[in-house]
Amino acid sequence: MLGSSRQYLHPEVVISRESESSYEVSIVKGLFQYGTSFDNPSTGLRFRVGPTAEYISTLSGPGPLYARLFSLESNLSLTSHLHEFYAFSPRTGYSLNFNAAFNNKDLGSTVDMQRFSMVGEYLFNFKDFDIPFFVVGARGSLGTIFSSERTGEDSLIPANYLYYIGGSQNLRGFGRKSLTLDGQGGMSMGYLGLEFRWVDNPLPFNFQPLFFYDIGKLGSKPSTLDSPLYYSPGIGLRWQSPVGSIRGTISRGYTQGEEESKLQFFISLGEEF
Repeated sequence: MLGSSRQYLHPEVVISRESESSYEVSIVKGLFQYGTSFDNPSTGLRFRVGPTAEYISTLSGPGPLYARLFSLESNLSLTSHLHEFYAFSPRTGYSLNFNAAFNNKDLGSTVDMQRFSMVGEYLFNFKDFDIPFFVVGARGSLGTIFSSERTGEDSLIPANYLYYIGGSQNLRGFGRKSLTLDGQGGMSMGYLGLEFRWVDNPLPFNFQPLFFYDIGKLGSKPSTLDSPLYYSPGIGLRWQSPVGSIRGTISRGYTQGEEESKLQFFISLGEEF
């Protein structure tokens, strides 16, 4: 049974610039959302919905030179309190996030587009020891864009709204957002990663070795994933420093049907699986 609830209003203005290997854009975005949250002893539920106005200028890469998006955006998140409690030393719990954005030319946007995404994570403390022995984690994401537009130099969909994979948050055997469809983002994306972290081990300084395997695909059409399959097995090391978690990983990225592979190294501060 759900327990306490809260309601609030969330205004926000964001000015940002994204510079990636496939594109560079500058963004001005304003939003005003209604939010509510519910909590019971084990789980927290958060929901936000409201209008947004966004102006995007493409400095390099595909997509329109200027884009104007008036959207209705919503977010629904479900998170266990154990996941929140152990946020700085992850060991158990789950989180699930759903996002949706709706755009229509009749309401002033430069493109008709509906974008949906889901991101989830589950952590399992093997044998449920007070000091974990093994922590097993699974995370994944799905996303798609419904639109009559398709990717290409003359597409009306801004490049930063398309899907890219590669990097420390998904396929760790490839560079950040380096996996594209002929140099452009996809209309759909799917990713799944598994990680095994050895916490209670004989290594000094509380170093924690980890082993992982990531797979992912992109799609050139809505709700469709195309070949090839990308995958990256790898190993890494985690250290809980006084200023946050430091993680280093090394992984080899493979593309289905190709013999050539790439070796990729990441080091991060504050990132967790």
